[in-house]
Amino acid sequence: MPDDVPIVVEGQLMAQRHALARLIARIATLEGGAAWLDAVFPRDLSPQDGQEDPGAVPDRAFAILAARDEELALIGTEARNLIAHPPEEDD
Repeated sequence: MPDDVPIVVEGQLMAQRHALARLIARIATLEGGAAWLDAVFPRDLSPQDGQEDPGAVPDRAFAILAARDEELALIGTEARNLIAHPPEEDD
């Protein structure tokens, strides 16, 4: 496997995140979209009251869920940034 494969894959994943964020930002500008954005892509992913600390006993399942939650937060943040600062049409 060439050494640059992880770099290429990371670039591809970043492009997919950006494309998703642009679609999500567009949806969020529709009626009711802001509430949907906040429900699906919460700003705060810290444990809620009564939940145990998920990092107390780290395991593979937690790592996968943490990565998923972090990715959702990144997509939501990018979508909110796009809403606040829309890109030029030719971007």
